[in-house]
Amino acid sequence: MKVFIQFDASVSSYEIRNELSTVSSWSGIGNVKLLERISGEVPRYCVEAEVADDQAQGFHDRLGALASRYSGYVYNVKELAYRDA
Repeated sequence: MKVFIQFDASVSSYEIRNELSTVSSWSGIGNVKLLERISGEVPRYCVEAEVADDQAQGFHDRLGALASRYSGYVYNVKELAYRDA
C-alpha cells in the first residue's frame, strides 16, 4: 500500500530527510520520498512510503511515536493510506 503523510514543519527539508532515513530502515517499509508542495492549499510537506499491508498498523504506531518527538516542530499532520484497486 502507499501511505502519504502530509504535514507542516518549522524545520528544514534537510532535517526531515535525515529523520526519514530511519523510517526507510523499518521492517516492511519500501521506497520513502519527501515531497514539497509547489501549489495548492495542502500542508507544505508530504512523505510517500510503500508499506507492506501486514505492517500498516505498526507503521502508523511508529510514525506517531516519531512525530511526537517533534511535536513543537511538526504540525498539521494528516495520514492517508491507499491500496491498489
